[in-house]
Amino acid sequence: MMSLSREEKEEFVRDLYYNKGKTYHEIAKQARVSLRDIKGILNGGTQDAQGEQSLYKAAQAYEMFSKGKSPMEVAVTLDLREPEVTQLYRESWTLRQIHDLNQIYLETGGNLAPFLKLYKSSKAAGYSAEDVVWLLGVANNDMQGLEYRYHNLKSEVASLETKKTELGQNCS
Repeated sequence: MMSLSREEKEEFVRDLYYNKGKTYHEIAKQARVSLRDIKGILNGGTQDAQGEQSLYKAAQAYEMFSKGKSPMEVAVTLDLREPEVTQLYRESWTLRQIHDLNQIYLETGGNLAPFLKLYKSSKAAGYSAEDVVWLLGVANNDMQGLEYRYHNLKSEVASLETKKTELGQNCS
């Protein structure tokens, strides 16, 4: 038997049952479908068919997320509500093995805004992720001390600039 689309296979099953008078076992053998699937097709979409539809939508959502589509685009395209799209989005992270992102999401209770702000700020300043990690290592839990030294050095530079300007004016 040639490869048929899902709709063609369902139509074939209905034809074998209603028009040709075949039994479930004969249909299963000829159409190469399970007895449970035959029942779902003949009942016009019972819970099993709805479950399959749900799995089909999940697969579509995973594919869309892997192509960079936003949760909003997925919700609109697949006619899904926010809770289901959010769940599928998080599942797609796990499926793509983005465990660290999922862990951060869980630890922050979904508040990723500070991470995004840090990322955008460092990127705008031309710093790589490694630069930021190095800087945090230098700070080494002494942010107050580092800030104090920064202000002292800034003050010293301003003082030296003033002296340089004064010396330049005295020499002329």
